[in-house]
Amino acid sequence: MGGQQFEYRILGTLEVVRDGQPLPIRSRTQRTLLAGLLVRRGRWVPTDRLRELLGEPAPISRNALHLHVKRLRGVLGAADQIVHRNDGYLMPSGSAATDLARFDALVGRASGAARTGDRDTALARLREAGRLWRGPILADVPGHSLHTTEVHPLTERCLAATEERFALELSVGDAEGLVAELTALCARYPMRERLLGQLMQALHRSHRPVDALDALRAYATWLREEFGLDPGPDLRALELAILRGQRPPRPRDAPARGDGGQGCGSSPHRRRAPDAAASRSPMTDDRQPGGVPSTSRKPSEKQRRRDMSKVFRRSGDI
Repeated sequence: MGGQQFEYRILGTLEVVRDGQPLPIRSRTQRTLLAGLLVRRGRWVPTDRLRELLGEPAPISRNALHLHVKRLRGVLGAADQIVHRNDGYLMPSGSAATDLARFDALVGRASGAARTGDRDTALARLREAGRLWRGPILADVPGHSLHTTEVHPLTERCLAATEERFALELSVGDAEGLVAELTALCARYPMRERLLGQLMQALHRSHRPVDALDALRAYATWLREEFGLDPGPDLRALELAILRGQRPPRPRDAPARGDGGQGCGSSPHRRRAPDAAASRSPMTDDRQPGGVPSTSRKPSEKQRRRDMSKVFRRSGDI
């Protein structure tokens, strides 16, 4: 058994490959347990943390956790894949045999290449990393706590790398080929202003300035009505450059907020004091069962996506 080769994929639906063959993990509890271990990339996870992940809203017992671990080991067919240590568990192979580990390595190599001015290598590595992100992370794995504390930051990392890739793609002139992908991401993450700015640049460079301006104006209307905010200064500077027929300015590089994939390089500006609208954060992905649930005071994420799909409909296929 020790010679078996495993590959784990979490940057999308949860997938396990053993010796080159897909290995179904059908139990919802086992999927949550496996995901909770894999997101730590081979690092130790305390027993109490795993009990919380599996027992929402109340933690399961230690005995129940040990039973679930035993059963998951049986499904994997290799006891050495899950190791008990210091009142917790870890998956040693998670440090290398996951798409997340490969993603992080590729992004790190891209950053190193960019620092030395090797733009071609940086872009190639970011393209490789982008192909590993298959969709909403762990979309088929339940768990509110798992998604709020682990999945949202992972989504943020994927989006940040994607934005860096788009910036390089635009710098080498591939504008028209990016419109459809940028349109889809803007609809999925509507408050990600750096993405919207990149979509506007791609449209403008594809000789579609009217569509670029329409996308911003529709977004500004939606943002104002939903949250009482205005677009940030980078988008306004971009709008002015397009109106003047100038080459769009390079947006300021600012760290995105750690808000589970909805940060932006230039944050929207508030127009009025906090009220009920301020609580309507479009963080939740309705295809992630562990996402933050809606409340009666805010529209559903599905409705928000429909609204934003209308905003970007003219820009490309969603």
